Amino acid sequence: MIRGLLMVVLVIGLGALAVMGPRWFESRSAGASDAGDRPDCHPLQEACRWQTDSGQASVRIERLAGNELELTATLPTAPDRVMVLLTGETMYMGEYPLRMETTDETGHYRLRFVPPYCTTGDAMTWRASLRADGAPMGIPFNVLF
Repeated sequence: MIRGLLMVVLVIGLGALAVMGPRWFESRSAGASDAGDRPDCHPLQEACRWQTDSGQASVRIERLAGNELELTATLPTAPDRVMVLLTGETMYMGEYPLRMETTDETGHYRLRFVPPYCTTGDAMTWRASLRADGAPMGIPFNVLF
């Protein structure tokens, strides 16, 4: 009796996982709460610029050799520590915090990295969220590449 009941619960649980599982791995349904209804900006195609209380800020990504990318940011407040949090936009693949290094120019930051490998290859879209001194930056658009 108990064995039969456990089998029914197991089958129902596996069925629910088969139906709901793929949705749990998509970042949009996983609760990308900071995305809102903001427009998208694609820094591989053009520099993403926005106005802050202290002046104009920007983010740009350039392709380097192989799969390496270089993300550069100009921030008028010149924070001590700038981090980039990479998350999958088209598929949830975890979160990857990366620390940007300062350059010789005040308020200019650089990060060279290889995005995490995804079997979808170029079809994978990543979101870059910037944090300055531990706090999220108020960027008025989604930085996607």
